[in-house]
Amino acid sequence: MRAASAHDGSEAVAPARSGGLRVAVRSGGHSWCDSSVRSDGMPIDLSGLRRCGVDAASATATVRPAVTGSRLAP
Repeated sequence: MRAASAHDGSEAVAPARSGGLRVAVRSGGHSWCDSSVRSDGMPIDLSGLRRCGVDAASATATVRPAVTGSRLAP
């Protein structure tokens, strides 16, 4: 399942749970143990959630799950 929003990712957990499936999350890195391709699991791909931003007025940063460290470091 490829999430287009945070809501998509959270909505995928309920059917996985009711089906007795393990949930594996992939966000932007790599999985050295291939947990996202197991037959008893449901992979949730968050790699499309790469936005980040800063609201200077409230001094708040918003960072989505697939943002990597290289994007945050100048």
